[in-house]
Amino acid sequence: MLQQIPNLKSLVSNLKDRTLITLNQNLDPLSDLVGTIDKAMAEDPPMALVDGGVIKKGYSTELDDIRDWRSVRKTGLQDFSNRSENAQVFHRSRLVLIMFSDTI
Repeated sequence: MLQQIPNLKSLVSNLKDRTLITLNQNLDPLSDLVGTIDKAMAEDPPMALVDGGVIKKGYSTELDDIRDWRSVRKTGLQDFSNRSENAQVFHRSRLVLIMFSDTI
C-alpha cells in the first residue's frame, strides 16, 4: 500500500486545486520506510500474526537464532513425548505379561 504514494503524487500533480497541490508537495513517499518493510517482510506472510513467519529468514540473526532454538525445542519435546509413549507401552505390556504369567 505504501508503495502507491509516488503514483498518487504523480496523479495529483496534474490537478489544479491549490489544496491538493499543497498536500502533494508535503506528502512524503516514505521511501526509506517502504524499503525497510520490503527487506524485512516475508514474501508470503501468514494471515494471522500468531502463526509467525512475517519477518524474512536472514533479516535478523537474533530472530533466526530464536526460531532455530524454538524448532530444536519443539523437536526435543516431540522426541521426549515419543520416548514417553514407548516407555508407557512397554510398561503396560510388561504388566500384562506379569499378570498372565501366573495363570499360564
